[in-house]
Order: sequence, then structure tokens, then C-alpha cells
Amino acid sequence: MKIVFDVNKPYLIPNACHPEIVKFVLQNFDGNYDVTESYVREHFGEPWHVYNSSFRNFYEDIIVNIKEVNPDDTWIYPVEIFGDFQKSFGINQKPNTLYDSWNFSQSIPPTTMTKLKQSNGYILLTMVHEGLVVDSFFERLWQICMSNKLPMKKIIILTSGNHGIEKQYNTWHQKNVQTTDRFKVMNYHYFLYEKGYEYNMGIENFESEELKGKLGSVSLKDFQNSLGKSRDHKFLCFNRRIHPHRVMLIGELIKMGILDDNLVSFQFNLDGDFNFPKITDTYIEEFKMIYDDEKTYRKEFERYIKKAVRLKKRMIDHEDLSNIHGFRGDIKKPWLNTYYSVVTESNFFRRSDYITEKTWKCVGNFHPFITFGRPNTMKELKNLGFKTFHPFIDESYDKVVDNKKRYNMILGEIKRLQNISDKEMIKWYSDMKDILLHNYNHFMELGSKRNEQFKKLFDEIEEKCTK
Repeated sequence: MKIVFDVNKPYLIPNACHPEIVKFVLQNFDGNYDVTESYVREHFGEPWHVYNSSFRNFYEDIIVNIKEVNPDDTWIYPVEIFGDFQKSFGINQKPNTLYDSWNFSQSIPPTTMTKLKQSNGYILLTMVHEGLVVDSFFERLWQICMSNKLPMKKIIILTSGNHGIEKQYNTWHQKNVQTTDRFKVMNYHYFLYEKGYEYNMGIENFESEELKGKLGSVSLKDFQNSLGKSRDHKFLCFNRRIHPHRVMLIGELIKMGILDDNLVSFQFNLDGDFNFPKITDTYIEEFKMIYDDEKTYRKEFERYIKKAVRLKKRMIDHEDLSNIHGFRGDIKKPWLNTYYSVVTESNFFRRSDYITEKTWKCVGNFHPFITFGRPNTMKELKNLGFKTFHPFIDESYDKVVDNKKRYNMILGEIKRLQNISDKEMIKWYSDMKDILLHNYNHFMELGSKRNEQFKKLFDEIEEKCTK
């Protein structure tokens, strides 16, 4: 199987890149796309929509130019989406902005599109660092295929950590498409293998000059020495980007009077993405899912959201989260200073079930956790060979699809654990020793096989191409 790019020399430019960005990169950076993220944002007022992901590290040596594809070759044409898919798909863009009335297929050269249709070539639409796929993704991609007279079977969708993608797609397809032509969908637990690899290598080996001497994760020795000892706080809860369920949780912790008793981070002005006091009401539909109607929300809960926003930010391990991401930024002290984590995964309300590095950080730092996210997360962990924390944590919430019920069950469990004495918490944590050790060892083993997992992934992609 060949990996095909339209421009691969002297530098690799992502396939299906907006022509204005390509022009800008060629004119100002001699085609060196990888160094242009901040410059593109500054020049166009918009971020990249595609990029060269870390997958390139595995297949760069076998990349060929589209001109080198032979009629009998099996090949894939990666389109690697950067961040939100809506920019690449031309959805919900402001009028007269870069991505308005445009989609990625318009940047695929006609000769390439013809080869895709006439040979054993496939568009590999990847979201390496993003697992969120909603039904509008499938709907818009279907429209793009129809406008290009490109069969749906010519698209392979590869998501990251989205263990529910096949079921979600099948439901959408059955409801909307009256044909046997289908997208090919796949999931790869990128966050698991990449985070496991990072911990195998040692977080400290990824330090920048700015973070020198600060990074690290909980070692086996640290864990063993911590057993039977008191910790200053019950739980740890990291929040970077402020999604609806995250600000709601912060509001609920304020309402319960336990925010200050635990380690909870947030930053409402992150990257200028969220001028939050002005957009809280754009989340009104999510608020109503829990508080039933707007009147009840405003009467019973709005004041706690406002209190959360007035706090602006609260830091645990870094002073500013703007340049801190899910990888290469871990500090071990907060993990040793708390008994468990409340993991606010990237999604709670929308029907897109995926697991990110937020969960795997807990496993790599010997932390039991509650998932404040989608249902069936714990079920997927078991499918992957991990153990979960019942009966120490009531995990019945994981089976509950109803958002309001699951939300309140999780809050109830947080409240229960908060009321346990410190002496009991010490025993509670220590009694999970075997579970935490098993999970850590399994996590490290999977991370050590990252390269093998990636080879297996591409074998599976090639198999998709031949079916």
C-alpha cells in the first residue's frame, strides 16, 4: 500500500489544504508547512484546517507523489484534519472568511480525484488528536461525496479513541442513506498508545527549556511509598478548554461547597477562544438538559455558573494553560496529593463516545477515577484489558445513557466520597493497590508496543482497501 501526497518535496504539504494557505506557505516559507501554524493564524485570522500529524513519523519513508501511482496500486490519500472538522467541511463558518463556502474536496486536484475514482485509491480522513464525530459530520461528508460523484466507499474515516464510532455510523447510515454504498469507519486508540509510549520514555525527556526540571509522572516507587499515607485533597480535576459540562461541574462543586477543598484547574480565557461571560447562554440547551427548562436553570443554578466565571482561572500545575496540551506537560505532585480523579472527558452531552489522554494520565499515575463524560467508558476500558474500580467507586453511572440521570449519579458519588474520613480514604486507596498496579503495568506494556500497534493499524487500513 502506498501513501500518496500531491506535494511531498522539498517539504510535505498536507493534502486538500486550502489553496490560499498553500500559496502563503510557498511564498513565505518555501513550502515548509510545519512551521507555519501561528503565522497562518495571524495572517488569515483562522487556524490550520489540515496538518501533518505525528502519524507521518511512521510512514514518511514510504510516501510517494501522486504522479508515481500506478494503475494496479493500492493507495491511500491522507487528509489529516486539524482540530474541529467544520473548517475542512465548510460548516458554520462566518461569511467572507477563509473557509466560508469551501470544503476540503475543492483542494484535491482534478487529476487526483480522477485517480481516486478509477483506481484502488482511498481518501483516509483522519482525526488523530480529535475523537469527536457528530451526525452532521457524516451528513456533510455524504454531500461532499455526491457533489464530486465520489462513491462513499472511497472514504475511510479514522477516529482517535472513538470506541462508539461504528455503532454511531451504522445508526446514521440506516436512517439517512438508502443505498449499500457506505463509508468505511475505523477507530484507533491513539491517545492510549501515545500516552503509554510517552510514559515509557519518561515525561522528563520531553521537557522544553521553559519546563526544564518540572515534568514527571508517578513512578512505581512513588506509588509504593504513598500507600498508607494521608493526602491533602480528595480529588484532582483538570480542565483546559471550557466545554459546557466542565463549567457546569465547576458550578456544581461551588454549589456543594467543595471546590476549594480539592484540586480543580480551569482557565476561562484560554487562547482567546472563550470570552466566557458572553457565551454562557450559548450553552443554554445543555443547561436545560439537566435543569429541565430555562426558568428552572436561572432560578436554581445560573448564579453558580456566574460565580465560576468570576473566578476566571485556577491553576494546579502550570501558571498558564495556553501552551500546555495533553502531551508533554505532566507534573506528578498533584497526583500524589489527591486520592482519585474526576476526569472531565472532552464530551458529555453529544452522542460521540471517545476516550482521550485525560483518562490515560490517571492510569499512568496510579489514580482511580470517575469519568464525567459519555456512557460505556468503563466498559471500553475493560474491553481493552484494564480493570475498573467497583465496588470502591459506584460505576453504575457508566451504563446510563440519559444525560441528566448520569450527571446526577456522578455528582452523588463525588459527594459520597467527599464525606468519607481521611482515615477511611487512606484505606480505600490502598485497597485498590492490585487494580492500580494491573492497570499501570498493562498501560506501560501497550505503550511499549506503540510502533507495533501502528503497523497493525496500517495493516487494517490496507485490509479495508481490499474489501
